[in-house]
Amino acid sequence: MDNATVVLRLKKTIVYMDKVLDNYPKKEFVLKERISNCLYDILELSYLSYYHSNDLDTEYLKNILTKLKMLDFYIKNSYDKGIISRKKLTNLGVHLRDITNMYYAWVTKIEKKK
Repeated sequence: MDNATVVLRLKKTIVYMDKVLDNYPKKEFVLKERISNCLYDILELSYLSYYHSNDLDTEYLKNILTKLKMLDFYIKNSYDKGIISRKKLTNLGVHLRDITNMYYAWVTKIEKKK
């Protein structure tokens, strides 16, 4: 797997999630902003990881994995509040699962080089 693949998959997820976030109620502004910020932070950290991948340091990747766990919580919270449907929850869950697995593979690849 090329590390750029996970970045491309993340970009597609951001585009999908932006469409979902358009339908969030105004009273859930904080949750909407947290989700959006978390996605863009993950993208930024991904670029940093990609350009520093020769350093054999997994600090950025571990931050990404933490943010993915938080994103999972925010999305589950959105479902619990009735903001998103079960179908959207499932679609986003599949995207996040695949992306998380790609990042874990990236970390494993770096740790094996050490």
